[in-house]
Amino acid sequence: MSPQATADEAAMALADDTSQYRPWILQRGARAVPNLHMRRFDPRSHLWQGWVVAYPQFVAAEYLGDTMLCLDFGMRQFMLEGRGFGELVDNLQSGSVLRIQEYASACWRAPPAGAAISVIRLMATGAGDDH
Repeated sequence: MSPQATADEAAMALADDTSQYRPWILQRGARAVPNLHMRRFDPRSHLWQGWVVAYPQFVAAEYLGDTMLCLDFGMRQFMLEGRGFGELVDNLQSGSVLRIQEYASACWRAPPAGAAISVIRLMATGAGDDH
């Protein structure tokens, strides 16, 4: 596939926003994607906030059971809290996760029954500041 066709395929998967919460969205097909999108809903502004990080910068994943996951992208580290992260870790290793998203009750009224992400937190950047 051409780079444009690959980008279009990823854009279609990211746009696949249903009324039911999904903690992560996977790339269709077997190709790895170049970037990982992470997003959280800010209840004060009612806007989605997020980060796009490059998979080639993905250094390591550390987890505590199935409820906490730390993703290290070199200059940035993210802490995720929730449940059911086993499948997410497996898919991150293959580079097939397009987007990780927090559950927001303002967007999805029904609480998730299975895997869910309750918090995505930027822990550190190269500038040494925490958010």
